[in-house]
Amino acid sequence: MSTSLATLSEKEYWDEVLTKAELPRLNSEKNYSYRVTMNYIHDILKGSEGKSFLEIGCGSSGWLPYFHNTYKLKISGLDYSKVGCDVAKENLKMQHIPFSEIYCKDFLEQNFDLPQKFDFIFSYGVVEHFNDTTEIIAIFKKLLKPGGTLITLVPNLNGFNGFITKKFMPDIYALHKVITNKQLKSYHTDNKLQLKKSNYVGTFSFAVFPF
Repeated sequence: MSTSLATLSEKEYWDEVLTKAELPRLNSEKNYSYRVTMNYIHDILKGSEGKSFLEIGCGSSGWLPYFHNTYKLKISGLDYSKVGCDVAKENLKMQHIPFSEIYCKDFLEQNFDLPQKFDFIFSYGVVEHFNDTTEIIAIFKKLLKPGGTLITLVPNLNGFNGFITKKFMPDIYALHKVITNKQLKSYHTDNKLQLKKSNYVGTFSFAVFPF
């Protein structure tokens, strides 16, 4: 693993976090931050029944059940934490949701690849944990089918949200790279990806703080 691709957080940290996950998990519109995300990406996913979908960083995900139930996608997941992979599988089984595969692999490993490509790749709070976001996006792009769609979401740590996190939760803040919308766009266009939409979503919410 190159220095530029070094993660800002360690696997042991995520193992500890994921061990505490309470199941079953299913993201709901009742949660404000989830609801604005769902509304923002709905026009991208509507009419996609039966297409292949990979969530990168799926450990304890409540998104995989949501995307299967809402859009009837053929869901798969990827996580480098075995704890996270086990939790993701158990969560789907508890809710009787079929899934293609949960891959327990580290995408930073040399010659990383998966046995299939995907119509949709989704990451929710992943790329900001790495120094060189452009290279991380390049890795994700390799897993897309021709004409596929990459959906990349990161927390907005600019402005007041970032100020509060940095002041009261500095250890958590240090695990993140602060990314502006302009920067996030460039990480994708630098990889010759065509932007469908990119913007800040929602307004102030306590739900975004990692209490």
